[in-house]
Amino acid sequence: MALTMRLDAETDRCLRDLQAESGLDRSALTRQLIRKGWQQRQAPPTISEQLGGPPPAFLSTLTPGGSERDQRRRSVRDICGNGSRYRHGSGGNRCDRWWH
Repeated sequence: MALTMRLDAETDRCLRDLQAESGLDRSALTRQLIRKGWQQRQAPPTISEQLGGPPPAFLSTLTPGGSERDQRRRSVRDICGNGSRYRHGSGGNRCDRWWH
């Protein structure tokens, strides 16, 4: 598909500089820059996706809706009590009303 663009002098100079550095022709460089710009707009993969997804054993033991934020907050509230600070042992976990 053909694409025609009118560039101002500064943008044309930038494109020529990039072309000289890359060794690509204008069309290939333009395609590469469009792809790069598009990729930058995409949401980055989650940590779980980067690590290959959640372990199957975890998914099989998850209660329905257990991964939802409200359910997690209720679970933490149940463990920590009614918003009080909770410490387990010396330097252990602490619940600090973060769900409010």
